[in-house]
Amino acid sequence: QASALASRGVALDFVFVDHEKKDYLPALLRLERLGLLRPGCTVVADNVYVFEVSDYLSHMRDAGKFKSRYVDAEVEYTPLQNYLSVDSEGRPLSRAVRDGVEVSVYVP
Repeated sequence: QASALASRGVALDFVFVDHEKKDYLPALLRLERLGLLRPGCTVVADNVYVFEVSDYLSHMRDAGKFKSRYVDAEVEYTPLQNYLSVDSEGRPLSRAVRDGVEVSVYVP
């Protein structure tokens, strides 16, 4: 529980967000409210392109508490190459599904 960590005076240096997508922003706001984010804490949120997490992204990018950027990636467990199709130079064409992570640094 976040409140148990706060009561012990814990401050986090790193947070990886990868759970119920509709809870991304509420969970982060709980951490902020409880004072669990140490200045400079890095927060990485997975699957921010594939799933609708616009409220989370707006907060991270526009609230003035974070320096935030999107890092493009591929969805895990998708085929990386389709070896039956090649481009004009004979290289395999990618069939990967695009996604990414939001990497944010807490700067209160």
